[in-house]
Amino acid sequence: MGRDRVPALHGGRHNHCMSSPVYREKTLQINTLLAERYSSHPAVLGWHISNEYGGECHCDLCQNRFRDWLKARYQTLENLNQAWWSTFWSHTYTDWSQIESPAPQGEMSIHGLNLDWHRFNTAQVTDFCRHEIAPLKAANASLPVTTNFMEYFYDYDYWQLAEALDFISWDSYPMWHRDKDETALACYTAMYHDMMRSLKGGKPFVLMESTPGATNWQRPAN
Repeated sequence: MGRDRVPALHGGRHNHCMSSPVYREKTLQINTLLAERYSSHPAVLGWHISNEYGGECHCDLCQNRFRDWLKARYQTLENLNQAWWSTFWSHTYTDWSQIESPAPQGEMSIHGLNLDWHRFNTAQVTDFCRHEIAPLKAANASLPVTTNFMEYFYDYDYWQLAEALDFISWDSYPMWHRDKDETALACYTAMYHDMMRSLKGGKPFVLMESTPGATNWQRPAN
């Protein structure tokens, strides 16, 4: 469900709900079957979890998990109101049920709410990633796991998500021969390589995706 509280139709990417017990159950079943079949195969060197984690859900299940996360973080509404400075514009909360995730037709002006919603989504995706990893490690704990990170993606705290992984991988698609200065683009890309290396304290990382030419979503270069 999107920020506008409209349920997503089938199709697209990352329109799932990580709070859904049904989705979690089916994910567990699929990963368990994959692990049972392939975890001892000599050609399998590790596991690639999901693909470019992204998205957020605003359904009732996620609203309740968000409130539970806030309760664990702040303990009391008084602490939350003080941290969010919610008295400004009379936004003081008097019951946990009043708290909703940011919405275009609702509350989007409280910086603390917006920041904590991003923090919650990081905790949510990290927990779901661990949920996906569990049956794989149960079958063969020696196989390392990773998921591919993205450039200029700020929805999650990658340093926190990295804690669930054995090594880092990412997707790099520099748009050469375009509007950017080539040297500046090379430096920018190198900076991202350095950042990905830092997520595991300087350990080697993997370039999971790249291409020497243009992709289907890049504007053709002459």
